[in-house]
Amino acid sequence: MGNRLQSKNTPPSPRVRPLPPQLVVPTMDETAIPAGKESTTACKCHAAALAILDAHVFLLCTGAGFSADSGLPTYSDISKIPSYHDRGLKYSDLCDPAWSQNDLATFYGFWGACFNDFRCTTPHRGYGILAKWRDTFFTGTHFAASLQKRLKATPLAEEEAHACDRPYEAYKVKRQPGAFYAYTSNIDAHVHDHFHAGEVRECHGNTEFWQCSDVCCERIWRAPTNYMFKVNSRTLMAANPSELASNDAQEMPPQDEASTEPIIGKPVTAIRQTLLAGLPKYVETKQSRAMFRRQNRPVCPRCGVPARPAVLMFMDLAWVDNVMQEKRYRSWLQAVQDECQERRFPPINAVILEIGAGKCVPTVRMNSQDFACRLERVGANVHLIRVNPRDAGPDGFKGARLKRFLEINAKGLECLQMIDAEIDAILEQRGQASGGIPQPTQSATSSTAQANGQQLLQEPAASSSSTESRKQLL
Repeated sequence: MGNRLQSKNTPPSPRVRPLPPQLVVPTMDETAIPAGKESTTACKCHAAALAILDAHVFLLCTGAGFSADSGLPTYSDISKIPSYHDRGLKYSDLCDPAWSQNDLATFYGFWGACFNDFRCTTPHRGYGILAKWRDTFFTGTHFAASLQKRLKATPLAEEEAHACDRPYEAYKVKRQPGAFYAYTSNIDAHVHDHFHAGEVRECHGNTEFWQCSDVCCERIWRAPTNYMFKVNSRTLMAANPSELASNDAQEMPPQDEASTEPIIGKPVTAIRQTLLAGLPKYVETKQSRAMFRRQNRPVCPRCGVPARPAVLMFMDLAWVDNVMQEKRYRSWLQAVQDECQERRFPPINAVILEIGAGKCVPTVRMNSQDFACRLERVGANVHLIRVNPRDAGPDGFKGARLKRFLEINAKGLECLQMIDAEIDAILEQRGQASGGIPQPTQSATSSTAQANGQQLLQEPAASSSSTESRKQLL
């Protein structure tokens, strides 16, 4: 009996796996922050800037919080809308395909208002910042060229050449992704305004593409660029075309300019200027014309039943995914992993920047951590930067084991602007050309952030201290 007992100095049994020390405060490197040195948002943004400047490949992952910076409502905002609050409806209730069978006025009222709002809302400046980083740091590099060469040799490249010959493919992509990719759960399609279709994965679909609600075929159709729903802004109901009145659509008075509250069913104004610039030009077909020939009641052009947006809803067994978009993303992930495995000495530096992804629907968070773990297993230096006002820490044991994890408790647009300012300040301080980035004015916090940021991330090697040297690194 006594032999089974362990003294205080006896090491734990090998069958008991102790928790890693990074579970509490994960940092960008293995060294802890000295006592008394507080990790401010400024110094974390400086650390993120250093990681981006030193990276060879960049994966952007965005959730609902990123769209909120454009003024669009999040999941929790939907239940606060008076017309839905009075009926006791939440987002999870409305985002249910059963409405297309039971109540078309409510179904097309909700999705029609979302469709209109997405099209009439201009994506925030953060998209432009990210597109600038892509063009400056991850386009035209040796690593990007190696990835593109690898992708062209895959069976998917041949399949892509005949994509539009298959009934389930909505458009053909001609450009190969480089060292940048965008993964999002947002269904507003704003990502297509700044990034081309070959470097975008929408894991929940978007409202620009529609499908049959009965899934008579595995095909999706693109909505015409001039199509809009007529939704009563007071009731958020979309009346049948025969019942529509001239004043029934968008009756909501203009929103107070001082108000920052997101709303649904905003008055229809001009469609955004960069609408879907990254997608191939819309070409009307006989079937797409038949689908949207009636106001407020799109129908499947094959069987005539009500159409629905090709968006993954709750309790949804009928969603038609963009198959080739998913295949392109998986192919790119595998190409990056293979490239990292072949180039272990020196290792490849990868940045995964996750913005606005909460725990309510954790798809994006799981994708970020899974890919970070995959790259770490093949020897890459992976920096996972999670930006969110709440719950910015790692998830579970897998997230806690990541070697370089940086949590920034901030909103997406605010954080991107701070990181961009730090990048400009670093390049200016080094006396190097900014590679197309406007010459910055150093922020008041940059010197303090630089001093503290070194505790979170070591300075990049001299070989990658400028944009041009980075592009010639490999």
